Amino acid sequence: MLWISLPVTVGGMLADAIDSWGHAPVITLSVIAYGAWLLGLLALLLPSAKSYTALRIVGGLPAIAVVAAASSSSMWLTLFSGVHAATAGVFALSALVANACAQTQAYGDEIRRPLRTPPVFCVITTIAVLLIHASALVGPLLLANGRVPAGSILTVVGLALGAVFIRAVHSLSKRFYVFVPAGLVVADSLTLADPVLLPSEHIVRIQAFDGADNHDPAVTVDTRIGATIGSISIELNELGSFALRGSRRSIKMVEASCVLITPLRAREFVAMAAPVSA
Repeated sequence: MLWISLPVTVGGMLADAIDSWGHAPVITLSVIAYGAWLLGLLALLLPSAKSYTALRIVGGLPAIAVVAAASSSSMWLTLFSGVHAATAGVFALSALVANACAQTQAYGDEIRRPLRTPPVFCVITTIAVLLIHASALVGPLLLANGRVPAGSILTVVGLALGAVFIRAVHSLSKRFYVFVPAGLVVADSLTLADPVLLPSEHIVRIQAFDGADNHDPAVTVDTRIGATIGSISIELNELGSFALRGSRRSIKMVEASCVLITPLRAREFVAMAAPVSA
């Protein structure tokens, strides 16, 4: 209901803000705005990894629209619409939705859950999403205002850049862990070249990691990339081979007996992992 009702609150504010615009720009912005809302609605109704990428892109748009249209509306309407937009965005990007989107990609009795996004990538993603928004708006609005040469060029450039940024944002949806009958699979396209199966018979301990534990860095694979909240260590009884991504798309093979990850919900992970490490 939160996302469905956005056109009533945020949509009303946006309509008041662009009331003095010309007919073509109003139609153009309305089509883009309702398209983004519809994309978010479909993503929530049809969860998948791509759906969560779509939510990363459009989830914050209602709040941005409220800020942009604030000067054209009353304080109370702006406050109400702002709370509505923020709440809808937070729910769309919540762990509950992220888990549902990840689980749809599981096979059989697998349990698939996302890994936590590292802080630095939260910043990078925010910048990329804002650039995606700009690339989708600037060119079409210039065309609608009759500035055909500049609008045409920026639309083409925007489409190309938007595709690159969307692909970068989607890479975050390829970070997950999977409980399978044979053990635990860790898939992280940012740090691991390929998903890694950690067999149940080789897992000796799964526990919270606070950084104080005495882990030898030489035999530890750290996939956290700075995301320390909810860190989990997975200890093995023998060395395993891991293909780590390096700079300039290089791959480095290492031997390790401990893997550090950051599940989106650490307590849920530990509870589900109990039978695996028993």
